[in-house]
Amino acid sequence: MERIPFGNETKLEIIAAACPGCNTHRGHLHEFGCALESCPACGSRLLQCKCRLLGIVDAVRTIRAVADTISDRPEIKRALKNGSKHLDETYYEEGVMLWIIRDLTARDPETARKADELLADMGFKKSEGGYLVSAESIAPHMNASVDEARKVLEELQAESVFPNWHQHTRSVQ
Repeated sequence: MERIPFGNETKLEIIAAACPGCNTHRGHLHEFGCALESCPACGSRLLQCKCRLLGIVDAVRTIRAVADTISDRPEIKRALKNGSKHLDETYYEEGVMLWIIRDLTARDPETARKADELLADMGFKKSEGGYLVSAESIAPHMNASVDEARKVLEELQAESVFPNWHQHTRSVQ
């Protein structure tokens, strides 16, 4: 589903020229991970609803943005206490899980080794601080065709080469 631009929300009405959460202007998409963005399906806050209907690329960007904004361990403890059993029902929970994985692999070499093995089993190859993967090897894990996987990988690659490129290509007029 398409994301809802700031100012077009159905359940949350903010009378301001810019979003107080991410400072985006009316008619433009919220920054990924903005706590005030609405779900295009139910109208609730996107990070907390369980609809999870964004496309793969926007979902990945949203989850990364949540993980990047977590600033302390007490926030993780609150999420573990109040979240679902597997921390996988909302974009916020998946962002918390990504933060936990990043934190664990940075602090524990054995966990990092196991994560590398798991990624290798999925077809990822370690490369200069990152990973390489082909559309053919990742498609089955995405439950997608090779062409769909290729499109997703191309968009994510463009984002890693040109950080924040979506700000210039995803505005709604």
